[in-house]
Amino acid sequence: MNKRKNDRRRRRRNPVLLVLTIILSTVFVVSMSKLVLELLEYERAKAEYDALAKLVVAEPKAEVIPEEAIEEPVPEETEEKPFSWRFLADWAPEEMWGFYPGLEISHDELKEINPDYLGIITIPALDLVYPMVQGEDNDHYLHVTFEGSRISSGCIFVDCRHRADFTDYNTLIYGHNMRNMTMFGSLKRFIQNTELCDTDPYIYIYTCARHMPPRTDAEDAESTGEGENPEDAESPGEGETAENAGSFSGGETGPEDELPAQGEEIFVPEAVRRYRIFGYYVTGGYSDAYMEVKNKEYYDAFVDSILRVSNYENGRDAVDFSEYPRLITLSTCHGASGSGQYFVVHAALEELIPTGPETEDTGEEDQE
Repeated sequence: MNKRKNDRRRRRRNPVLLVLTIILSTVFVVSMSKLVLELLEYERAKAEYDALAKLVVAEPKAEVIPEEAIEEPVPEETEEKPFSWRFLADWAPEEMWGFYPGLEISHDELKEINPDYLGIITIPALDLVYPMVQGEDNDHYLHVTFEGSRISSGCIFVDCRHRADFTDYNTLIYGHNMRNMTMFGSLKRFIQNTELCDTDPYIYIYTCARHMPPRTDAEDAESTGEGENPEDAESPGEGETAENAGSFSGGETGPEDELPAQGEEIFVPEAVRRYRIFGYYVTGGYSDAYMEVKNKEYYDAFVDSILRVSNYENGRDAVDFSEYPRLITLSTCHGASGSGQYFVVHAALEELIPTGPETEDTGEEDQE
């Protein structure tokens, strides 16, 4: 009798175990499939950006020969100074030599691949080098690569609300936190190794030459100081250009500076911008890190909010904010997917060095 009861119990249990086995097996297969697809996407994205890296090549460093090893006398320096192509053009000040990593960048070829191309961002401390774009919205490049492939890693992109010449008070730059440390995935190393930023606390942005859109009455009003009340101000830095926003020094210009005429396109030359990191931390999506910095009053509040919560202690006194240097904010996700946490890095413009002609070369010879 007992044996029959046990047999009936086993038969009742078996369907339950079978269903559980099927469910667990399905979950395992789906999870493994997602993992494999993710790894394949990572490889596709890596292959694409490795190919693009051929258009961004580090300049070879000159060999340093000890003075005692030189047998022949060193020739006197002439007025014509040698320079590396796109390292520092001959019209740049001599004292600027060596202020940024030498990169050979094929801006024209990168623009042909993607017309939304703005320039190259590099963080030497993280071995991070990527092209940047700016789309018509902030959704497109979340899952579209520089060459237009639909891959989860997407592209490094500048917030569509900001000016392409980086003259807004603060410019937001977004990138995914990839598990394989690509894109902005390596930014987390700053909090994993607190001494890393002390070693090399700089971000460099190499921008191509471009024409900025015509100015408007509202933009002219803000550039001359009107609308300083935060409640009445226009969007941050609108209408400011390399000429009237002090972009070559990181500061402000006076009202006596000549402004381009309304409706006139502004040529912004190729340049390298060097930014000094002064803060980084983990935050939520609605924190002050994403504040719209509309004018100087907003700027002061924005900087104060960063310094209050920053994990980078040595960055607190690293920047003189009295001249309102232009800022950039790098933003990426942090933690598990859906956590609502973000990791942000803030940096201030220290130097802007033109590396191309300050006027457009039309290809036409001057008529005598």
